[in-house]
Amino acid sequence: MVENIAVKSRTKGKHGRNVVTNYKPVFAFDYGGKSYRVESNVSQNPALFDVGEKTEIKVNLSALEEIYVPANKIGNYTGIMFVGIGAIFLTIGILLVLKSH
Repeated sequence: MVENIAVKSRTKGKHGRNVVTNYKPVFAFDYGGKSYRVESNVSQNPALFDVGEKTEIKVNLSALEEIYVPANKIGNYTGIMFVGIGAIFLTIGILLVLKSH
């Protein structure tokens, strides 16, 4: 991991607006004689990785900007959650169509 990009966002709370800072890791790797830098799609606070820390990443060789980081449990669970919610809505839609016939 080569960098943590600070991502600031504003949230509205009970006592006004707050600024929240999350950290998005940037990974570097070499493939085919070229060097690549790829930002994670997930940011969190505190930062999941320290600058210089080595971790396993899996790269989509068809699209080198797409990476999967096994150590990033939050990003993995988020994807699983969205797939699960989509499956629930798909099932409800199918049941409603079948019920209306």
